Amino acid sequence: MAGQDRIGGPYLLLLAGAAAGVGVLLSSVPLHLSAGVLGGVLLLGAVLRLVVSRPGDLAVRSKAIDVLTLGGLGCALVLSGALMVVL
Repeated sequence: MAGQDRIGGPYLLLLAGAAAGVGVLLSSVPLHLSAGVLGGVLLLGAVLRLVVSRPGDLAVRSKAIDVLTLGGLGCALVLSGALMVVL
């Protein structure tokens, strides 16, 4: 029954964080805050994928590709949120 332990804590944590980011987006707070929340969640996902030995459904491809993808998208969202504040 290897299929039952696929969904794990890291995946559910990131899913909850993404839901919180979308919730922030749908509320009346500025847009740069939701970009920061979603970017932070993706950066957390990159760190978790790098550190956790059994990431469950968080592991999609090889560890290096997953970390680079999550980290790159997280950095892009955090940077775009920061630029929204400046501009």
